[in-house]
Amino acid sequence: MNWLLARRRRGASRLASVVVALLTLAGASDRVRADSSFQLSDTTTLPPIVSDQARIVIAREQFVRTTALRAEPLYLDGAPLGVLPQRAFIVANVAPGRHCVAGFVGMPTVCLDCRAGRDYFLRLRETIDDNDHLLFDWVREEPARVAPLIAESHLKRAATTPKGMKFLAKRISHVRATATPEFAPSAGMAFAADSMWYDDPLDTKSLRASFKRELVRVSVDPAAITVTQKSGPLVVPFVHVTRVHFGGVRYGSLNPWLDVEYDDGGTARAISLADSRLENSAATYNRLFGVVEDQWRAHGTGISSAAPPSAADTLYTQPPAQPR
Repeated sequence: MNWLLARRRRGASRLASVVVALLTLAGASDRVRADSSFQLSDTTTLPPIVSDQARIVIAREQFVRTTALRAEPLYLDGAPLGVLPQRAFIVANVAPGRHCVAGFVGMPTVCLDCRAGRDYFLRLRETIDDNDHLLFDWVREEPARVAPLIAESHLKRAATTPKGMKFLAKRISHVRATATPEFAPSAGMAFAADSMWYDDPLDTKSLRASFKRELVRVSVDPAAITVTQKSGPLVVPFVHVTRVHFGGVRYGSLNPWLDVEYDDGGTARAISLADSRLENSAATYNRLFGVVEDQWRAHGTGISSAAPPSAADTLYTQPPAQPR
């Protein structure tokens, strides 16, 4: 009996050591890698936007490795923008017009058609593929989520130091701007795409059915969003829309979903849309998000509240950290 008791004690001691090691590792994964190219500050608020400018907020909230990753170099319209560390965000004030954010090899390019007096919010999504490669893409989000996300994820504002800007200028030849897909909607349409998935996130039958349905066509004109199914079209007028936001990822796929909430005669309704083609899904999502938000705001109602995220409001479906 004594040997059994001693064995159990040794086993408990080993287990305690493993738990302590894992907790130490987990704590280390939340530490941003020290770097003289940037400085971090605590803030949950941003000053008002300059009336004749637009503002782009770029956030990086994930830790996908158990060790901290380097700050990502970012460029705006081919010029140095700043470095973006983990658990941080950067801010850029820009003139109205089209602006493109790019980085080094592996960082996709995302373009925004900015209008004066408006905020634009980008979230950097990082995933680990089956070959243990780190992959990046961008997800647009409603500007009302900036302050809540900063608070929820404990993000700090990153300011690039002169040393960091010098590094960006020196490495500008390493920038690899990727081609952004061009969309050619029908006449009178701001957006049109086939091979789309459609969900009603407030209908439990729809969620249980998963993808056991046909692909749909989604089109957007100045008045409404139209989802064309075999059973007929579903039309959501922009005058009834109450919120436009990132709807997370679903069903084990990384395809980002756009959620559009609307009022249907006093009843709260919603539609969720995603490109079924994984390789195009992020670009389609960002394009659709921009078009829907612009048309919604054009009707004078496009300011959503900072509502809490849904259960699906997650950038990815993997465990939060992968060892390397």
